[in-house]
Parts: sequence; structure tokens; C-alpha cells
Amino acid sequence: VVKDGGQSAGEDDQVPDFSSEPPATMVASPEIAAPAMAPLRDLTRRLSAVFHDYPTVATSRAVAIHAVGRQRYLGSDQTWADERDGFVRLDVWAAAQADDGMPVRNAVAFTAGSVAELPRVPVMEKAVRAMADELRGVAAAPVPEGGDAVVLFEGAAAGRLPFLLDPRRE
Repeated sequence: VVKDGGQSAGEDDQVPDFSSEPPATMVASPEIAAPAMAPLRDLTRRLSAVFHDYPTVATSRAVAIHAVGRQRYLGSDQTWADERDGFVRLDVWAAAQADDGMPVRNAVAFTAGSVAELPRVPVMEKAVRAMADELRGVAAAPVPEGGDAVVLFEGAAAGRLPFLLDPRRE
């Protein structure tokens, strides 16, 4: 038998779609204790307090989240997986109003497997200050004049472009 492309294939050369392996079992369910709330609350307040030095920030928010997730999988071949993991996340968000009235926003997030794995406090404070400095700069930036620009369309938008620019379109 000759296949497309000139390669020969006999009945002995047929590779099955699936191998016949015994079902696998994987269980990774460590106990994940909730973090002590007082240090996490204090850290959140400390990061939020950075905005006291930024009067142009109209609103800000710092939120701490501790989440534990569990994922279970049972395959048709009786493969079983049971996994659990957790994480801690700190989101710090701020908004201001530009001189032209436009609202501007910025944010920074820190995520780790536990509170102990988060970056050190000075590192996080420095990142929040950099975010606030960037927000202050955007709020004070001049409004650009109108003008011409080059736009590159890719993917699905590129296919629609001739239709959208067709002058015969009603």
C-alpha cells in the first residue's frame, strides 16, 4: 500500500491512537491553612497609606485575597487526579482625573503561594509608589493634537478591514 507522499505502509505499521496503560492516580491535597489576618490586614493598610503622599489620587483601594482551590478529574480510563492549592494576592488600585477631565486609572498586583512568599514590604511599597507616580504623570500629560497615524490590523480585524472601508457600504 502506498500512501500520499510515496511512503509505504503495511498493516503492521499502524500505530494505535491510544496506548493501553493502567489508570493513573494523583492526589495532591496538602492542608492549606488560612493566613493570620492581622499581618495581612496591616500590610494592606500600609500599602494603601502610600497614597497619602499623592494628593492627585482621587480614589484608591487595596484588597487582600486568600483563596484555596480544589480541582478533581476523573477520565474515561479511570485516571483520577485530586489537587488542591492556594494563593495570596494583594491588589492595589488608584484613580485620578486628568486636567481635561478624563478619568485615569492604574494598578499593581502581588501574588504568591503564601504571605511569607510575597515580596518584602519595601519592594511592594516601591512598586505602589512607581504606579502612583505613573498615574500622576498620565493625569498631568498634555492632550495630544489631532493628526494622522499608522494602524496595523492583524488577525480577524485584518479580514474585516476591506469591508469596513468599502465606500459602497451603506
